[in-house]
This record gives sequence, structure tokens and C-alpha cells, in this order.
Amino acid sequence: LVLSIAQYANGVEIGGVYYLLDDETHTATVTYPNDTVPVWPSDPSTYSGAITIPDIVTYNNQSYTVTAIGSKAFLGARLTALTLPNTITSIGSAAFYDHRGITSLELPNLQSIGNEAFRFCSSIEKVVIPECINSLGITAFQRCIALREIQLPDKLTSLPNHFLFACSSLEQIQLPASMTFISYECFRSCAALKSISIPEGVTRLNNLAFRGCESLEKLYIPKNVVNIGEEIIGGYPSDPYTGGAVPGATGIDRLKSVFIDCVIA
Repeated sequence: LVLSIAQYANGVEIGGVYYLLDDETHTATVTYPNDTVPVWPSDPSTYSGAITIPDIVTYNNQSYTVTAIGSKAFLGARLTALTLPNTITSIGSAAFYDHRGITSLELPNLQSIGNEAFRFCSSIEKVVIPECINSLGITAFQRCIALREIQLPDKLTSLPNHFLFACSSLEQIQLPASMTFISYECFRSCAALKSISIPEGVTRLNNLAFRGCESLEKLYIPKNVVNIGEEIIGGYPSDPYTGGAVPGATGIDRLKSVFIDCVIA
């Protein structure tokens, strides 16, 4: 297999993909195809078509394992398909911001996901976060409107602020028993979410956690919760509310069952 190779101001281009190469660790990070850091929306990624990232790339007779997707690497890219290798351990901030083309994320060795990594990624439908994850960024999957399934690791103790904000196709989610609190706006405007069971170990529900979840029918709050934030449910389906007649669905009118087994301090 012969690949095109070219030097690049911020790395090297190999087979149509740009990489930052580390000669000490012999690892490679996928980066953006620009000479300067892209700023959305003025200069989104020029990556296009179907791209397959290999697990190993070769440059100057040296092999490098591809272990990371760098910050803003695919920001605003309009791909038809994207395949990532299982060697990826890190996805940088805004790496796939407003990206089109990736439909699932299942990387068994993934250890970190940066802030806004998949924000506005409208094509992603399934996410599996592995047990080896040790860092999750805020708003990582905000407004992923096609996301229907997300699997969380058993050891997870919390999700970052705005983590699944406005994932409007998400109907259900299984929270791990290890969780201790629900963060600010974590599930806000998940309009299709029908039920949620808070794990027994959770002690705090932060503000607006489920605001705008207009399909929510069942909510279970366990006895260990000692702090419930403001407006954890309710809110208008189209936030922010600008006045006038109150919309018919407020996010709480469908609630059929709320079980609260706790004493609020």
C-alpha cells in the first residue's frame, strides 16, 4: 500500500490525514488540516468523504501508533463516514464539534473525552464509554440529536455538567450504581427521555438536571439524596421561554409516577 506523504506546518500529512508525531513515544495524534487552529464557523475542517484512520502510520521509516484525536481535529467536518482504530485512548476538546459522519463511538481503550468533544454531532446514534475511562469533559455530547443509546461504565461516579444536554432522541439510560450525584443540566431538554431511576448512592441532584424533559413519566429519587437543586424538572419545551401564553407541555404534565424516598436537609 502506497500512501501520499507530505510535510505540514503543524505536522505531516499521510494518506490524506494530518498527524502530529511524537518521536519519543512513537505515537501519532490526528490533527486538523489547517496551518492555524480552526475557529468555528469561519474555517471548519476541510476533511470530507469517507475516512479510515489506521492504527499505525509510517513516516521516514518509523512506525507510530495512532493513540489520539487532537483538539478540533474534525471540527465542522462533513464526512460521509469515519472509522477509528481501537488504539485511540484520547479524544481532545471540540474534536468532533458539529461533525457529520460518525454514527457510533465504541473504543475499548478510550481513557479521556475532552470538553465539547461531540457537541452538535448530529449523526452519532450510539456511544459506549469503556470501563477504562478516567476523564469526561463538560458538554461532551450536548445536542447530539440522533443519540439513542449510551452505555456508561460501572465505576462512574458522576457525569459532567451539560453532558447530555438536548440529546432529544435519548429515551432511556441506565445509570451505574456507583454514581454519587447528578450534575448541573446533565439531562436538560432530553425531550424523549421517559423514565429515570436515580441510583441509591446519589446524594445530590443539581439545578436543572431534568428541566425540559417533556416526555418524562417516571422519576425515582432514592433515600440517600439530601440535596435537590432548583428546577430539576419542569421547564418549557422550547427554552428559553420569552413570555406570552404558557406552552401546553411544561415537562412535568406527563409525570405519572414520582417516588421520593429521601429527607431533604
